[in-house]
Amino acid sequence: MIKVINKSTHLLIISLVCLLIGTSIFAQAPQKMSYQAVIRNTSGALVTSTSVGMKISILQGTATGTVAYSETQIASTNANGLVSLEIGSGTVVSGTFAGINWANGPYFIKTYTDPSGGINYTIVGSSQLMSVPYALFSANGTPGPQGPQGPTGLTGSAGATGPQGPIGLTGAIGETGAQGPIGLTGATGAQGPIGLTGAVGAIGAQGPIGLTGSVGATGPQGTIGLTGAVGATGAQGPIGLTGAVGATGAQGPIGLTGAVGATGAQGPIGLTGAVGPQGPIGLTALVKTTAELAGANCATGGTKIETGLDVNNNGVLDIAEVNASQTTYVCNGLGGALSNGNAQGQTLFWNGSSWVNLAPGITGQTLNFCYNAPQWGPCLPLITTLDVSNITGYVASSGVTIIANGGYSITSAGICWSVNPNPTILDSINTNGNYSSTTALNLSNLIPGTTYYVRAYATNAGGTGYGNQLTFITGAALPTISTMTASNITFNSAIVGGNVSNDGGASVTSNGVCWSTSQNPTLVNSNLTIGQGLGSFNDTINGLSGNTTYYVRAFATNASGTAYGNQVSFSTYPTPSAQSCTGGYGGLSSIGSSLMNQQGFIIANIGQVVDLTMTLSSSTFNPCPGPNYSNACTNFFNPPEANLLTYNCGQQILSETISFNLSGTYNITGIGRSFFGQINTCNVSVYVP
Repeated sequence: MIKVINKSTHLLIISLVCLLIGTSIFAQAPQKMSYQAVIRNTSGALVTSTSVGMKISILQGTATGTVAYSETQIASTNANGLVSLEIGSGTVVSGTFAGINWANGPYFIKTYTDPSGGINYTIVGSSQLMSVPYALFSANGTPGPQGPQGPTGLTGSAGATGPQGPIGLTGAIGETGAQGPIGLTGATGAQGPIGLTGAVGAIGAQGPIGLTGSVGATGPQGTIGLTGAVGATGAQGPIGLTGAVGATGAQGPIGLTGAVGATGAQGPIGLTGAVGPQGPIGLTALVKTTAELAGANCATGGTKIETGLDVNNNGVLDIAEVNASQTTYVCNGLGGALSNGNAQGQTLFWNGSSWVNLAPGITGQTLNFCYNAPQWGPCLPLITTLDVSNITGYVASSGVTIIANGGYSITSAGICWSVNPNPTILDSINTNGNYSSTTALNLSNLIPGTTYYVRAYATNAGGTGYGNQLTFITGAALPTISTMTASNITFNSAIVGGNVSNDGGASVTSNGVCWSTSQNPTLVNSNLTIGQGLGSFNDTINGLSGNTTYYVRAFATNASGTAYGNQVSFSTYPTPSAQSCTGGYGGLSSIGSSLMNQQGFIIANIGQVVDLTMTLSSSTFNPCPGPNYSNACTNFFNPPEANLLTYNCGQQILSETISFNLSGTYNITGIGRSFFGQINTCNVSVYVP
């Protein structure tokens, strides 16, 4: 956009104009005068080496007074943004330059400028002609006698420095580099075995036996007596060796890039420096114009403009005084026809390659110059859409860069996307964009294998502007996976697995299981990678705690992420404990079995015969007629799940054989009781996998 030069700049230019008038017509009175102006854009940058169209009017009386003379010209700016021309030599619109009566002032000069070289004038400025060249003034009156030379006036003090120009827009922040991968976490080692249970404390002393009464009728079977108090817990057994570290799990997908932080506040503008001392008075600058024939400098002819300093102070730009490096040419235009409109009120503008008709506005609507083109109403924000990256089947990344706010504060910014072209804020949207810089944003809830269109957007008081449209196709879906029921459950292990029935359109890079004592476990919980690809898989998980409920889900990972199967649960069996005995009054020191292992408990399969034997001294052997009989005699107490196969009372030996139909951990209690009522007890675990 080209803006009108501010007031202070106009005064500077008019002063320069007056100087040039005085020097260029010193010796003669041609019916024209020189004019110069500097053209700048909205950023304050000079418009250099560009053809501009100008209309110049001389107004009588006031800045809005009667037009005494008007003309149009085509001129070119030089490398310093300066345009130079002679008023009176252009194409006349009204009046004659020679017919201006300079004695009937004041007069004002009003300029209209089209920076594109046409007649769509967008720069308007006016200034009063504070003085008129004497030669022009004298042409309208009777010359009087020449007065004496007046004394030279004192040099005026230097004017105050103009205000600080606007600070340029801050450049866009570059994109944040990608997050480096996070190192893999090693798997947790297996749980060591639990230490042995301490021995049960001693049973209290037996009370005295009462007198024997007469034998009465046999009563019903009495209830089993209360179990004695449990003794203090034994010392903690040594901690088992740490299990080997499991295989490293597959690298999880790298997370999406975080949003760029907000730009910090603008720092304060520094103080204006002091005004420097007055420099020496320079030589007078002169301008000379001559007609330029058609040729290399001007294809259709024009005007040659030469400048230089009046070194010999003779008021004439001599050949030796010409600065050839500053010589410019104002060439005649080539001419050409403008396109016709097709509706009343259309506005014609040049888009850089052709003339374009802008549709008519509505009554009261304002025409603004927005990004090198006119537009009815406020300018919308100017933005771009960041490239799409990190594409999976369900999410992707893009973003918004704010280039210009259109002259109004931005109230909303982000990205919008749809399966249809040209998405708007009525479609899916992420509104977390920064209002003044670049923001990376995520697209979510996408459908795998689908073409999407995405555009950045920003909204100001004029409405919503959209960035360039980008297209991308989402990746594969997540795999389809189910979890198998746990099997071969023990007190510290189980076999689990799953089945990948569909890879979702991308290779399954890893599959396995994850488990926890809480529901819906994920890869952040305990997990085991078993394989990759499609099909069934299973493996044993170890290091579980006894008598505990676990939740398991199978998992499968492809390029779009990790999918989980249905949840299954199972409970481990109680942890078998080593045999322990208390008392010793009945001579019972242990329960024997051919299946006893080194850890002090029995392992038997379903249906396998388990042999159990108690050996006591003759003085204390007081056998019961069968198991689970009473604690008033020596016998075995079996769990309800045990099948009694045999029961034998021999010489100071009590034995039995049993079996189990179900897996589990069971406890067998042997009680040795003397004829004097003294008791000792042994407990042994039977583990049936």
